[in-house]
Amino acid sequence: MPKAIRSGLYLLMLTGLFSQAYSQIPLVKDFQCNLAPNSFIRFNSQLYFNGGGGNCPNSGIYRTDGTAAGTVLVSGDTFDQSPTGRCVAGGHLYFGTTGQLKRINGQTGAVELVKSGFSVIPRYMVEISGGILLFSDNGTGLWRSDGTTAGTYAIRSELTSIGQVVSDGTTAYFRAANGALYKTDGTTAGTVILRQSTANQISVSIVGLTVWNGALYFREQATPNSSFSTSRIMKYDGINLVALYTVAHDPTYNASVLDAVDRFIPTANALYFFGTTHVVQAGSPVSTFNQLWKTDGSQAGTGQVAILGATIPSYFRTYQVNPEGYQNLLYFPAEDATFGIELWRSDGTAGGTFRVRDVNPGTGSSTPLDFASINGICYFHAYTDINGTEIWRSDGSSAGTQLVQDLWPGSGSGSSASISNAATNYNSLAYNGRLYLRGQPDGNSNSQLYKTCAIPSAPTLTVSPSASICAGTSVTLTASGCAGTVTWNTGATGASLIITPSAGSVGYFATCTTESCASPNSATLTVLTTSIPTAPTISPSGSVSFCLGQTTSLTASGCAGVVRWNTGVTGNVLSISATESYSASCTINNCTGPGSMTVQATAISTTATVGLNPIVMCAGSSQTLTATPTNGGTNPGYRWARNRLSLLTVSNKTTTNGLGSANVLGVYVSANGNVYASTTGGLSISTDGGQSFVNRTTANGLGNNFIFNAFVGTDGKIYAATNAGLSISADGGSTFSNKINTRTVSGVYVDGTGKIYVATGGATAAGLGISTDGGNTFAYKTTTNGLGGVTVYNVTAGPDGKIYAATYGGLSISSDGGNTFVNRTSANGLGTDQTTDVVVGPDGTIYVATYGGLSISTDGGTTFINRTTANGLGNNSVETVFVDATGTVYAGSDGGLSISTNGGQMFVNYTTASGLGANYVQGLSVGANGIIYAGTTSSAGSGLSIARRPTNTYPVQIAMAGDVYSVSLTPSADGCPAIAVVSASVMVYLGNTTLRSGNWDDATVWSCGQVPTATDAITLNHAITIPAGFAASVLRVRYGTGGQLRYLPGGRLRVGP
Repeated sequence: MPKAIRSGLYLLMLTGLFSQAYSQIPLVKDFQCNLAPNSFIRFNSQLYFNGGGGNCPNSGIYRTDGTAAGTVLVSGDTFDQSPTGRCVAGGHLYFGTTGQLKRINGQTGAVELVKSGFSVIPRYMVEISGGILLFSDNGTGLWRSDGTTAGTYAIRSELTSIGQVVSDGTTAYFRAANGALYKTDGTTAGTVILRQSTANQISVSIVGLTVWNGALYFREQATPNSSFSTSRIMKYDGINLVALYTVAHDPTYNASVLDAVDRFIPTANALYFFGTTHVVQAGSPVSTFNQLWKTDGSQAGTGQVAILGATIPSYFRTYQVNPEGYQNLLYFPAEDATFGIELWRSDGTAGGTFRVRDVNPGTGSSTPLDFASINGICYFHAYTDINGTEIWRSDGSSAGTQLVQDLWPGSGSGSSASISNAATNYNSLAYNGRLYLRGQPDGNSNSQLYKTCAIPSAPTLTVSPSASICAGTSVTLTASGCAGTVTWNTGATGASLIITPSAGSVGYFATCTTESCASPNSATLTVLTTSIPTAPTISPSGSVSFCLGQTTSLTASGCAGVVRWNTGVTGNVLSISATESYSASCTINNCTGPGSMTVQATAISTTATVGLNPIVMCAGSSQTLTATPTNGGTNPGYRWARNRLSLLTVSNKTTTNGLGSANVLGVYVSANGNVYASTTGGLSISTDGGQSFVNRTTANGLGNNFIFNAFVGTDGKIYAATNAGLSISADGGSTFSNKINTRTVSGVYVDGTGKIYVATGGATAAGLGISTDGGNTFAYKTTTNGLGGVTVYNVTAGPDGKIYAATYGGLSISSDGGNTFVNRTSANGLGTDQTTDVVVGPDGTIYVATYGGLSISTDGGTTFINRTTANGLGNNSVETVFVDATGTVYAGSDGGLSISTNGGQMFVNYTTASGLGANYVQGLSVGANGIIYAGTTSSAGSGLSIARRPTNTYPVQIAMAGDVYSVSLTPSADGCPAIAVVSASVMVYLGNTTLRSGNWDDATVWSCGQVPTATDAITLNHAITIPAGFAASVLRVRYGTGGQLRYLPGGRLRVGP
């Protein structure tokens, strides 16, 4: 139940919006008495109201323009002290007094008597077409008036108990004593019954007359033949009268869910009403008003919204004044045992219907009433134990439901509310964007005329030059959009504010005050002031002296913001590759600190020279060329070429040498020098370094003739990875036993304990198989164990015992013998996730063949750098990789054999033009003697290419005239590879075909055995050329006509014994 209910204030608004919890409600005029303003109505661009009585000397009709001077008494006639039934019709304001109908002329403002002689007092006034006023003499007789005495007369004087008069502006509707529903156009003939009892009905009860969207709505309860009645929600659109919803009464209770609908509440998109739920309690029927219904004007759109967990109080169910301005939300009071009577809302859905806030916390009720809404904000009266009855507002949320102002500070009620307000008795109303109301600011019992502020909009704040500044910097805050006084939260006033805040975040906001009314606080503008950061500390990852062409890194620490290097690069880590001085600064929120200490980095530029042994090569001869490096480092790489074409000393082996097939998929060289060539036609084994082979097939027990790879264990057993299982030989390859013959095995590795690892692929891929019983059984590791994929191409182990599996989804590494794996992908630097081979060098460097290049890791597989054709690889699709004991790296790709002598930084690529059997290299191995075995494949067949690792010597088998042999050097002096490659060359010369002792008329060039000896005495009859680097000896020389000697650089002749 309500804790405090006072008569008086009813809140209705058209415009205006309060957006802060405590806004001012200034006094319009103090009449020094209890004026008790009431019955507000808007007329002729002003606000009229009744006031006076009691201790006020002047009672009657007042008007106001919102100022004290403009608030004046319009009529103080004795008859006018208690006007009723006010209505604006035809541009005039009509009202009733005792026995009289009067009006205030809308043109002159004068109070005029229209007609007198009424038995009681005119009331229930509405306007219809033509500005005609309809009214009743206190409920008796239906009258009309055009504003003249003659034009004011009764059109149906016999009607009594007239009530619930409504109008759509053209037609009026009302209910009379006979229970019938009438409509009228203002004429006697046009006043007819719209709905009444019929012959088979005892009564028709009609209540809740409401005009909404141009149509009349009401609830009708018809009771036929003293039986159970039926309730209907009815609609009349001026032509058709239809039932939107019909409910028969419950025979047990003689009641229906709609039998107590007394009012309809309009919103912008629906008309709401309340229904009941019937239950039996202690043997008796009990009705609870806990159902919310709505209609959109159609039968399909009429129905129940929700069953509430609370009851609608009677004061709201029977309230006769509907709120102005409801938009899409309905606000209403509801009561339960936990919270009392509190504010509820509904958006027309069950989920959107709920209690908004417990305004008066606890079981006590706030008893919200006198609802008014504008722009989606609902205003209402509510009681709290702290503030008494005051004006509140709500946006439909708990946080947005706030006290507008405690007009009478403390628990006294600054505004009054009534639950018995008549439809014509407004005690507050909106006018010119203000809410005019009767208010009481203290306990003197005098209520006066108040108006709410026209709350100005909050100003908009901007900052210049920036909201993020450095310590010691000033900024200007500017508030725009305020026509009054701007007040800042610092206490300063004015549209601009210059501040120099200390470090940290400081929020600034402002209000705009006009006519003593303050706006809500503006949005807070936060100014972030940052202290000048200190210089970061730079730490190199290693020595700041590094090889030219290589990179190292510098790391800046101690900066919580952005590190900017003097090179323009940002980030904590800087990769450097040039000789330069490096420093860094720290920037936090646009504040840059001083530069750090300078680090001097030096890139070492190595030089290298190389020369060839000074020989003259003659066509058809065989020679060994020797390169002599100077400053070439401890392990330079050599690249020999003939006529600029890279050379390898290659012999190519095919089926004629005993290979099972010319397509070689893998090569393995055992510790004793035996060569195992995995071909598509069997496993070919050579015991003479690859000169000849014997081939083993399924006839020898292999699971399949398609062999991918082979491995020889420390016990001498041979393991062959076939297309149909793992085949094992314990007798040097004479016979094999096949294991897991249902799977494709693409790679195999056996550790020193005999533990076997097999890579499975193809359609039967099952991951990495591990056997500890000689291959009889296998346990398979898959992605659940951390593998990158179940398709595994190859497997190996490093010097540290870690297992490395090249899978289709990355490189998987195990530190526990293959039980679990961590997987590395392109996210860690791999060229692609598809890895085809892996090998670990003697220094622990990991080399991974991928379809995007050769990926190299020097940190145990945590990160990788990727080498591609840009680094000399023949193709980025790398199929196989091998590292020999010297650290030389060999990569077989779809574009040839690539060799690097500097750890994979740069490669020299060799192709068929260099002697390879084919450019598609799938298998690689290097023997202890430095012999390279490259397994190649092609559609036409290719074979096993055997080459000598490039060294400082190259044997020329048959010299061809005009050939130029050259050697280039990749030096590694000081551990730094040279960027530029240096080279030297020799030329093959053609010798003379004719030579006669002592006569050199036919010779033009001395070379290639066509030279005199130390005992020859010669006569020169024409010019003779001694080639570059050529040395000859003669006993003596005689010059004939035209005879002369020509020397090329390095050429020389010794004369004499």
